[in-house]
Amino acid sequence: MIQQLIILFFAMAIHTNHNPGATKSKVMDEKEHKVIMQVTQADSAQQLVVVGQISNILKALPNAKIEVVCHSQGINLLVASQSKAVKHVKELIERGVVFAACENTMERQRIMKEDLLPGVTTVPSGMAELVLKQEMGWIYVKAGL
Repeated sequence: MIQQLIILFFAMAIHTNHNPGATKSKVMDEKEHKVIMQVTQADSAQQLVVVGQISNILKALPNAKIEVVCHSQGINLLVASQSKAVKHVKELIERGVVFAACENTMERQRIMKEDLLPGVTTVPSGMAELVLKQEMGWIYVKAGL
């Protein structure tokens, strides 16, 4: 029951963030920023927080390039039959956010590329992707609560 209330709270918060009449954050900078985010938790409430965080970054930094690497239990954010944030992930993909599923995790959990949401990419190793992006100057953010 408590988990359902938490999910409802975050879903309402995200809806408010997408509501044109809601208070909007101000643009803080219009230059391109590169952000790599990591999602490892299966908790749907935390995953709703992640999509809210991404939306907030894009409001403040509208030209940010964002990649979200999902591995371990966090991969269910990108699995069509498991994700509780399908609509939000699709909207963010349409806005240019890259969602990448770890192929190592996919193999361990027997997830096929066809099981992923449309528009989701894959990377051979989620951890290696995080390392490589940081070496290229991307800012690392551990997403969620």
